[in-house]
Amino acid sequence: MLGILVVAGSAAANPDSGNVAPGPTNVESSPPDSSESPPEPVADHRVLSAVGLAGTYTTLGTWAWFAWYYNKPRREHWTFGGDGWFGDETYAGGADKFGHFWANLTFGRLGTDLLRKGGWGKWSSSAIGSGMTLAFFFMVEVKDGFFYEFSPSDMAGNTVGALLAFAMSNWPELDDALDVRVQWWPSRQFQRHLSANFVEDYSGESYLFAYKPRSLRWVREGDWDVRWLEFVNPVIGFQSRDYKPAPDPMLDGTRDRRQEIFVGLTIDLQAVFDETLGDSRSRAGRWGHNVGHTVTEFVNAPFTTLDVDLASRSPDPVLITP
Repeated sequence: MLGILVVAGSAAANPDSGNVAPGPTNVESSPPDSSESPPEPVADHRVLSAVGLAGTYTTLGTWAWFAWYYNKPRREHWTFGGDGWFGDETYAGGADKFGHFWANLTFGRLGTDLLRKGGWGKWSSSAIGSGMTLAFFFMVEVKDGFFYEFSPSDMAGNTVGALLAFAMSNWPELDDALDVRVQWWPSRQFQRHLSANFVEDYSGESYLFAYKPRSLRWVREGDWDVRWLEFVNPVIGFQSRDYKPAPDPMLDGTRDRRQEIFVGLTIDLQAVFDETLGDSRSRAGRWGHNVGHTVTEFVNAPFTTLDVDLASRSPDPVLITP
C-alpha cells in the first residue's frame, strides 16, 4: 500500500520544484502568428487523483483486515483504553506510538503529493491528504475496540503525525530541515514466523528524527570541504527490543526487554539520490530519482546509523549468576 502511494506520488515529491525552462534573452516581442493554434489548457486530474487516493485506502483497509482482525477473537464488549503510553510494561514498549505517528506523517505527506500532482491546491491537498489519513486510522482504532482496545495514546500519535504532515506540506523550510524515518531489519523472531503483519515487528524497527544540514544555504552552496555535510544527518531516535515479537525462550534464551533513546549519525540517502540522479535526462534516471527521493524521505536503510544510547531501561530483573 505504501508502495502504491510512493510510485503515484514520487513524481510529485516536490511539485513546486520542477525544471523551469529559462526565459528568452531577447526582450523584443514579436507579433503573434495567427496560424498557430492556442496552447492546450492544463489537464485537470483532481477527480482521478482523489479516486486513486480513495482506492489506496481501500487497499490498505483490506490488508489491515487480514493482518489484524481475520480469525482473531472478538471482545465481549467494545473496550476503550488500557494499553498505556511509554511505560516499561506497555505494549511494544511504546514503539507502536511512534509507529502510528510515522504512519500518519508518511501517508499524509504522500497523499498530499498525489493530490497536488492531480491539480489540487496546496492547502486543500494537504488538508484532504492529512485528514483522510487521520480518519482512516481513527476507524482502525474504532475497529480495534472490538478486538483489542481503542487506544487514546495511539490516537495521540495519529493526530500529531497528521498535523506534522500538514505543517511540512505547507512550510517548505520545516520539510527541508527535518525527516522522520523508520529503519527496519526483520528481527530474528519475525524471520522465524513471517506474516503479513510486518509493521508490528517492533523489535526490528527504530524511529529516527533526522536533521538535514543541507537545509542551510552555506552547506548546500559551499565547497566540498563543507558540502559533504549534506550526506550526514544527526539523529535522535527511539527503539524497543524484545517486547513484540517476544523472544522464544527455547531458541533465544533469556532476553531482557528494553527501551532505548539514542543519538547518532546516519547517511542521508536522499541527498545521494539528488546528487547522483537529480540532473538525469533519461526517463529511467528521472523515475529512479523521484522514487528514491520519495522513499528515503521516510525510510532509512538498515545498518546506516551509528548510534550511542542516551537512556535505556528494562522492566526485567537483572539475573546475577554465581
